Amino acid sequence: QPSDFSGDRLEASAFLNTCRTYLRVNKDAYPDDEDKVIFVLSFLVGGTAAPWREAREEDTFTVVSGKEKGFGTFNDFVTEFKKAFEPLSPTSDAITKLKALKQTGLAEDYVALFRPLAARSGVKELEVLSDYFLSGLSAGLVRNILSAQTLPTDIEGYYTLAVRLDLQWRKATEYAKASKPSQSTSTSSKPTGSNPSNPVRLRKLTDEERALLTSKGACFRCREVGHIAQKCPLRG
Repeated sequence: QPSDFSGDRLEASAFLNTCRTYLRVNKDAYPDDEDKVIFVLSFLVGGTAAPWREAREEDTFTVVSGKEKGFGTFNDFVTEFKKAFEPLSPTSDAITKLKALKQTGLAEDYVALFRPLAARSGVKELEVLSDYFLSGLSAGLVRNILSAQTLPTDIEGYYTLAVRLDLQWRKATEYAKASKPSQSTSTSSKPTGSNPSNPVRLRKLTDEERALLTSKGACFRCREVGHIAQKCPLRG
């Protein structure tokens, strides 16, 4: 079945086509125009679509000359729907959405949203379209794309390159996290009950422990941050 429609003008045509396809496949379940109109109205939920549906239903039940106006023909309903929701300038609306689109997750999800808007925008110039595309990507991914030895020669090439570099970066990040030593196992326990006047001999640090303490700026002796081993209070 179609998804709910809230009045998004750029989604109006796709929604209506989905409804028509569903009604054609299930023509036995929706044999007449009234059934078809009621079916489509049932998906107009929220946004600007709900008030329009309510007004349309109220008009349907208006009595004229002792008789309800009714839902009318499905073709007339489609004409009304298009007039109410399809954008007056589809290309301008698509370009506005292209400029506002931003990557919030995977690059492939961003591409999935960008591609249909690009098709509706009517923009054919690669320089313009690629600029819209890059402006919505994360800054790091844009740097990686522009650092490529050869830039794509069409917008589909930009889509492919962005997805590939984004996946590579995410894999590298996961490998880096997996190889990072755990703090709970790489540092020895802090000695307790120690007295500065009675120095405590500690075991020799491993190379991994030394590297971790150095990165934290911690003392090699007591493992605390804020001083170095030469100035450690546990030092005799």
